[in-house]
Parts: sequence; C-alpha cells; structure tokens
Amino acid sequence: IPVSSTIVLEDMPVEDNYKGPRMKGNNQDGYTIDLDFIKEMLEAFKEQKLIHRRFAYEIILKAQALFKEQPSLVDIPVADDGHFTVCGDVHGQYYDLLNIWELNGLPSESNPYLFN
Repeated sequence: IPVSSTIVLEDMPVEDNYKGPRMKGNNQDGYTIDLDFIKEMLEAFKEQKLIHRRFAYEIILKAQALFKEQPSLVDIPVADDGHFTVCGDVHGQYYDLLNIWELNGLPSESNPYLFN
C-alpha cells in the first residue's frame, strides 16, 4: 500500500491562527491551488517561512495525481511565433529559480518551461 493512500487530509485542519499563505477552500471540502496562493507561498519561502502542513500535503498529492495521469513522454506543441524555456537543473537553488522566473516570467500556459 503506498503511503500516499493512507494520508487523511481532513485530519490536518488549518488552524484559525495560521498566518501564512492560504489556499482557497476549507478543511472539510478540501483546498485548491491558485496563482495568488503560489505567489504568497513563493514570498513566504523567500522569507524562510513555511506553509501549513495541510497545504504541503495538498500540493504533493495533487502533483502525484497529475503525474500519474500523464504518459512518460509527451509532445508539447509550440506555435511558430511562440517560445519555450528549457531550464537546466538548478540543484535545489531556490533563489536561482526565483531569479529565472523574474527574468523570464512565471510558468503558465503562454510561458511554458521544461525542467530537466
């Protein structure tokens, strides 16, 4: 049994006094990740702060579900006038990654990135 299937998110309520970035939603129905949360989380990390444990698990489990849905090799169409940023291994250098995003913009549908 994978450990991820034993995680009960509802057992990790976000306390009212939690002051960090918040996802949209609630403890019972779950949370969703949006751009505002991502930007607030990036700023919190710059300040060496943490996000709530519940939100960390929400991110990990959602990412796992997305990865499981994807084939191991995908074709990504890029318009003739479009661009695609290929980013080498940043070796866990968070501030280098933030600098790349500051120079090239955040990843999005119209600003795709490939990380090796």
